[in-house]
Amino acid sequence: CRLGNKLVLDIECNWKLVHENLMDFYHVNVLHAKSFGTRFKWSNDNVILKERGGLSIWYSGSPSTPGGEPLLGKMPWLEDRELSLACTGFMQPNCTLFGRIDNQKFFVTWPVTENSCRVIMYQLFSDAVFERPDKEEILKIYRDFQVLILEEDRSMIESMQRALKSRGFTPGRLSNLEKSIHHNVNGYLTRVLDPAP
Repeated sequence: CRLGNKLVLDIECNWKLVHENLMDFYHVNVLHAKSFGTRFKWSNDNVILKERGGLSIWYSGSPSTPGGEPLLGKMPWLEDRELSLACTGFMQPNCTLFGRIDNQKFFVTWPVTENSCRVIMYQLFSDAVFERPDKEEILKIYRDFQVLILEEDRSMIESMQRALKSRGFTPGRLSNLEKSIHHNVNGYLTRVLDPAP
């Protein structure tokens, strides 16, 4: 794989909220209804919990393009797989991976202050993509669509940050659909409180 697109996004929220949002799938059909949410199906049963707060999730999605089609073809090693192949992985403290039939995306989030962070997304494609004469215009379509998705997420994440800072905010129980977030938070607590290496 080679780097096709790199995005840098500054968000006014605590860095941990970014990854909680990326693993919180039940907002996708609503918040991302105009971008990719209608082409997305998942089950809480497909969340696989890993050690130290990590996880992997297999689900049905589409390539990150406006029409949901792989504009650059499938990854060569995934030729026999369905177009809807999709997965997400999280490794604490700050790395989320998204796999699709045609590319991979790595998100790394760095705290700037307690209420702001920088998200860097690397979008990787197979080597064959870089031999195409139209690669720049096609990669731009992928980039622009990813910017659209991240801007949809930004509105929610920044509103969550404002709500958490509000004097009227009362924490509540996690939903049973937040299995991945619950595991993630417990992973952070274990890292901080467990004396074992």
